Amino acid sequence: MSRHSLAPALLAALLAMAPLPCRALSAEEAGALSLRVAAGEAAARAALLDAVAHRDAEAEYAAALLVYEGRGFDADAGQARRLAERAAARGHPAAQNMLGFFLQNGLGGERDLAEARRWYEQAAGAGDAKAQVNLGWLYQEGLGAERDAQLARQWYEKAAASGSAAAMYNLGVLNEETIRNAGAAAGWYEKAAAGGMVMADLRAARILDSGSGRREDAARALIHYVKAAEAGIVEAYFPAARLLDSDAAGPRKPAQALRWFEEAAKQPNAEAAFRAAMLRRSRDAGKPDAAAAAEWLRKAAEQGYSAAFLPYAQALERGDGVRADAAQAIVWYRRAGDLGDAEALFSLGRLYEGGIGTSSDSRRAMQYFVMAADKGHAGAKDMLQGVFGPPPDPSSRDRPFGAPPTFGLPSPFAR
Repeated sequence: MSRHSLAPALLAALLAMAPLPCRALSAEEAGALSLRVAAGEAAARAALLDAVAHRDAEAEYAAALLVYEGRGFDADAGQARRLAERAAARGHPAAQNMLGFFLQNGLGGERDLAEARRWYEQAAGAGDAKAQVNLGWLYQEGLGAERDAQLARQWYEKAAASGSAAAMYNLGVLNEETIRNAGAAAGWYEKAAAGGMVMADLRAARILDSGSGRREDAARALIHYVKAAEAGIVEAYFPAARLLDSDAAGPRKPAQALRWFEEAAKQPNAEAAFRAAMLRRSRDAGKPDAAAAAEWLRKAAEQGYSAAFLPYAQALERGDGVRADAAQAIVWYRRAGDLGDAEALFSLGRLYEGGIGTSSDSRRAMQYFVMAADKGHAGAKDMLQGVFGPPPDPSSRDRPFGAPPTFGLPSPFAR
């Protein structure tokens, strides 16, 4: 048995003892004693167990928390539940809430949602904000009671009036997902965020970001996105970067955008990798870094982000931040060309014509030049015109440049 363990026999003896006369601990005294027990102070531990033996509700609740969390004692949900039951039976609101939590989640014994609701109601009626939130959640989700959004809102509002950030957050969720009032939801999320709930920052930002499109709303959304991102909420990285890289929420801040694009790209996020690459290639976010840009382009391309195919192919062909590899460039030019990218098709024509990264193939090169010209690529048109001259009539746009009209069709030229 470890020096922190509470022997089952000892606890059983304490729980079975008749109450002894003793001055009741205040909540502050019990809290201070708990801190000393958690720090490993033997005298404090003995004092707390003595108060438990005297059936002091504050001591029982304090001991229940310590035993459940494994601070100063070995963690034991069953023993914690028995201690909470004793304190709850004597009207301790926080213990009643704790017992409700154990019953709701089946900790230390059987799960019983109806009994959990009964204990939450007692604690909530006594003004315990945590119990009010928990009771509201049961009504919101229909656990141990009929689903009732209005009752849930009433209990949340009582807890919110006491300053509960959790209640404010739940009111935001309730208004957003059940009542369908996005404005009210955003307001509650912002209050919860001010109370330290960073998930509320993300929720508030999303509503503000997708709302009116007004600059002031976008600016508020950006503040919340950045707070959530700074707290490590990965879902906030990309939208924070997106707003920072635009002027929707104020002056563009590319250096800050780059930071969050790169963080988002690590998750991974292909679009974030592409946008990080574009910033790394430019001077907007500081000194250009061709190697970093090429690496982000590679990651975006390999994740299937089509906008990265062409610039990654160009980097490979030119050796821009990466070892030059014309054969690999052809692979990525072809993927972009398959999607109809005129520049990629023209580049394929160049490489096949010159035998760069592949064997020379003028016929195949011409096919790519024709496809690029049909997409409107000026260089491809100039090349074809240099070889074949101007197309004979407008209908030639619908067939390869230089191909003769089908025999037997009317022709404006003498035969």
